[in-house]
Amino acid sequence: MSYESKLGSQAVLPKCIPMTASEWQKASTLPAVRVIYGKVMDFPLRGLTLQTKLLGKPREPLAPFTDMPSDQVSRLSLFKFNMSADGSLDAHISHKGNPTYFDAEMGIYCAYKGPFSDALEYHQLPVESRNYDLVDTVITLESEIADARFVELGFYCSGSLEVLQPATLRQISNITIKPKEHPSVKPIAWNIVNPHVIEKGHAGHRQKRLAWELQARNEQGSKSVEGLPWSVTTGPFSYFIVSTQRRELGRAYCTEFCLHEADFGEPDEDEADVEVEVIVRGILFGGGDVRSDPVRISLDWVVL
Repeated sequence: MSYESKLGSQAVLPKCIPMTASEWQKASTLPAVRVIYGKVMDFPLRGLTLQTKLLGKPREPLAPFTDMPSDQVSRLSLFKFNMSADGSLDAHISHKGNPTYFDAEMGIYCAYKGPFSDALEYHQLPVESRNYDLVDTVITLESEIADARFVELGFYCSGSLEVLQPATLRQISNITIKPKEHPSVKPIAWNIVNPHVIEKGHAGHRQKRLAWELQARNEQGSKSVEGLPWSVTTGPFSYFIVSTQRRELGRAYCTEFCLHEADFGEPDEDEADVEVEVIVRGILFGGGDVRSDPVRISLDWVVL
């Protein structure tokens, strides 16, 4: 499997609006149409939040249950690709819905294109709109068109929506595309060790960071694995998640993470000092994760 058939989690952010910025601005002055758009969230909802609204000037009167004809489909293309569509790849999507008021069909779609036509073949997979638990969906990327390519992945919605105001449709936390048969690096082959606080910068711009080291436990972990990405910075790890006992602080794409006073929260009145227990979790390119031992960090170490 060639590397060009992989989407790493260090890839670009998804496209979040279904048109260019100038087209969006122009559409705001035209008769209303329903659009799906996305927002990349940090806190409290991490990941990509998919929303819908009527863009433009609504007609009067506008019935709340018939703003979208039943045969109309709105799509938001999140990523463009040029990958094999012979069934050798799977798309893994972690997502959850909104438990309110939606009767319209919504779901994930994949688009394929044959070698002799620019027309797209859409495969739609409906999802349960009222399921607000995080679910994992696996889609085999396969088309009946000979020599077709997988070219697009996104979200769709069709039918009537019982809402006129902007509303959240779905939250997507992770999208991964990988071969069905792929080698993996067993978590036991690697350790994340020696998490500690360092200081970097120059006079007037000093900054405290959490740093850690990667340690191979055996020969398997000391080298790259055939068919999997390998980073000169993060080794077999795609990224790292830094968390306290209370919440996730953020992600790092190197072996350092910037610390801030706000990460420690408000101290209790009876606390003379503020400490938090921090854990670094590494997400492997081949699946699975590795956790560091917890380390306790004092607020005194962070404040400059």
